[in-house]
Amino acid sequence: ASRKENDWKHVLLRTIRNDYNRIYNFTKKAIATWETTYLTNYDYSQLDDVLDENYSMVIIRVGENNTDTDWQRVQSRVEALLSYITNALGSSVPIILSACIKYRTEQNPSYIAAAENFDNVTYVDLTDAANIEPFNAGLDYMVFGDDGVWHTISESSAASAVANHPRDEVFAKMTELLYPVVVEKLG
Repeated sequence: ASRKENDWKHVLLRTIRNDYNRIYNFTKKAIATWETTYLTNYDYSQLDDVLDENYSMVIIRVGENNTDTDWQRVQSRVEALLSYITNALGSSVPIILSACIKYRTEQNPSYIAAAENFDNVTYVDLTDAANIEPFNAGLDYMVFGDDGVWHTISESSAASAVANHPRDEVFAKMTELLYPVVVEKLG
């Protein structure tokens, strides 16, 4: 995103606030290592610091960092993740599992099958967001930094890691796809 407030989480919460006059907070936990460490055992206790709160809902966005092509293993690992979170928070907390998979849509059945094994989990396919071109911010994209200054992403800049993250348009589409399900689950 070009600005922190254009990230899907911020856009989603702002839209709910504007449409329903409800204010929700969120806790962010990056789980890219869960996606990329599929050949080793992931230490799920790394999630414990955020699983000790009282949540109205959990939204898990996966897919972008997963390079595993063993679809049964993907499903098994997703089920393990969902089990860990459900056991920590209870099955009354709705979980939305959303997958934004670029170029690897054959993974979707693994995520869908995993979600179907839990009464409290709903799957939201974000393929329409993943298909937006260009998907990533890329080099020469302008981002507003935490320092209050606009920066151009270049290979040598401190913002170069942002180049691999989705653009504003992608985050807006993710929000559009997630919004109706989130509103339904919040009641």
